[in-house]
Amino acid sequence: MRENKLSIITLGCRLNSLESEAIASSFKKLGWSVASSQDSDSNLVIINTCTVTSRADQGARRIIRKSANSIPTIVTGCYANVAEKNEIESLGSKVRLIKDKSLLIKDPSSILALFDEFNSTKKSTSPIALEFDKISLSDPFAFAPDGFEFHSRASIKIQDGCDNNCTYCAVHIARGKSISLDPSIVAERINALESRGYNEICLTGVNLSSYNYNGVKFSSLLKMIIPTLNANTRLRFSSLEPDYLDDAFFELISDKHIFPFFHLPLQSLSEKVLNLCGRHYNRKDISTIIANLRKAKNNPYIASDIIAGLPGEEQCDAEITYNFLKEHNLSRLHVFPYSPRRGTKGSLLSHPSERIRDERAFALNELSSKLYADYIDGNLNKRLEAIVEHKDSTSRCVTTENYIKAQLAASDVKEGALVSGRLIYNRDNALVFSIDKVL
Repeated sequence: MRENKLSIITLGCRLNSLESEAIASSFKKLGWSVASSQDSDSNLVIINTCTVTSRADQGARRIIRKSANSIPTIVTGCYANVAEKNEIESLGSKVRLIKDKSLLIKDPSSILALFDEFNSTKKSTSPIALEFDKISLSDPFAFAPDGFEFHSRASIKIQDGCDNNCTYCAVHIARGKSISLDPSIVAERINALESRGYNEICLTGVNLSSYNYNGVKFSSLLKMIIPTLNANTRLRFSSLEPDYLDDAFFELISDKHIFPFFHLPLQSLSEKVLNLCGRHYNRKDISTIIANLRKAKNNPYIASDIIAGLPGEEQCDAEITYNFLKEHNLSRLHVFPYSPRRGTKGSLLSHPSERIRDERAFALNELSSKLYADYIDGNLNKRLEAIVEHKDSTSRCVTTENYIKAQLAASDVKEGALVSGRLIYNRDNALVFSIDKVL
């Protein structure tokens, strides 16, 4: 009898990755094997989509078409939430749109029944089928996998949605209003992951730093959970919106349990452009935040999302952004060429031509490459902690505390272990992590 095999293709952010892990865990409980890429032997494909840019939408459509007429394919995620049903299901005869991703967790066996439709002219009228087109998640915090199939480092979703209304962004449309997980449940889930041997846990959400559960804000949550952590547990954060970071946060992150990794979605440093985009900070605010991060942690990794060619961006605005990033010596940039998103205010505003936008994006990417190379050089031969990542038949790698990826020569250290060591270049000029000890 043929084994049931699920392929899960994840596009976009760390939150999507976590949610895919939870979906994989649910199907494994039903006896399915799972893979993180499309396999011709799969009985079912789930594509967990992103809609951060129009290119992300185009990429999703391209991937959907690969299986759309041959393998039953579920499309879910942010692009699925903002797209019309026909826009998705017209991509192939075996495609089905499910906007409420949490249904894939709550009752995956019932989800499978919908594929009877592919062998019948009669549409399903089961109660669960009637919920497929709901945009909001009926249980946004159902995504809590027992283990992680595709990653060596664990994550916990503690927040979803966004109350901001940034003019360029469709994610708040796809994800809905901000909602946060009960702090006691956050603590329970951290404890459960510690008991399973995970040494790194990433706290994640759509707008993580806006966490607020009945008045318990993000810094208050950290103050509650840090003292309860095991000696070898380390926390990492996904993207942190800068306007929600308070003084208490900067005091707390000096703790050894917090990895020195910070990702700030700044988008622009031109105050004119920030105002047009509905962002609630200025260059002075960001300078202060960067200084506070460096005061709390020695040489932390500070990365940023930057959007090239935002509405209203002139050459002087692009230069302000470029010069600020260079002068403040960030560690790395994630550069997105602006694309108008359906249903957003920004889609009604004028913006630079694609040629100018792409020229600015190219310059920012060149700057990012130099910044990252300099950051790596500044960390050579310094003692760092790291998590041992997944392995193949010949090698392993690590992710350092400050998010540098490197090869690992040793083969006898278990996956997920917390280690200390140093970054060096080997004879082949490959970046290698040399372990001093296993912690």
